Amino acid sequence: MSESTLRVIQKLLSRAEATEFESERDSCLAKVAELMARYSIEDAVLAAADEGDAAARRPTERLLVVPAPYAARKVSLFGAVGQNCGCTVIDVGNDDDGQRRVAMVGFPGDLERAEVLITSLLVQMTREMLVDPSPPDTRAPNRRKGGRSPGATAAWRRSFITGFTTRVNQRLAAAMDLEKQRDHAGAAGRPSPSGSSVALVLARRDQEVDTEVRRRYPHLRSRRMDAGSSAGGHAAGRRAGDRASLGSPEVGGRRALPR
Repeated sequence: MSESTLRVIQKLLSRAEATEFESERDSCLAKVAELMARYSIEDAVLAAADEGDAAARRPTERLLVVPAPYAARKVSLFGAVGQNCGCTVIDVGNDDDGQRRVAMVGFPGDLERAEVLITSLLVQMTREMLVDPSPPDTRAPNRRKGGRSPGATAAWRRSFITGFTTRVNQRLAAAMDLEKQRDHAGAAGRPSPSGSSVALVLARRDQEVDTEVRRRYPHLRSRRMDAGSSAGGHAAGRRAGDRASLGSPEVGGRRALPR
């Protein structure tokens, strides 16, 4: 991904983080997701055509810190964004300083996009979780009259993170599917510069990432994150995920993500 594209994405995400208007967040929503999907496809095609930097044509790894609190729960957000950017995220646990870390394996451009988006989504999620604009029946327990125990508040917030992650994952996946359909319709079956279809190029790219993951982590096991014990927190998180900004029509946007 070019520096100019990265700057556009960062600018859009910063604007989304700062605005108090839901309509502006929604307008930013479509473009960042579209840019992420579009440049992921274009990077794959260029790499398959043997163009550009050789290092960009090989999967590599980044080690990222998952911020506390609720770091174990936030790992799922890293995984959802990484997956939709063509990367694989591995929870490597706490380091000697007690910080939770994940390893993200993927092509350099995809890693860059994923890290930028994760950083913004963490800011947005935390803001929504603390401000909590939910209807009364789903608000955080500590915001109800009389308050609730710290344990109830923590359970609500863990469920909020899961609900938020679920919606972000669904929306990013929908954006990628739309870009693939658009690419297929625009090309009308025309092969990519590498001589293969875009779908085949992307499949091969996924295989390369999988191979690199197995090389680095030969004993890797998958695990599933539960939805949490607070239905109200999960519902509030899903609504916040609907509001989360992933673009902007200022940079050629044409549509909003499906909900």
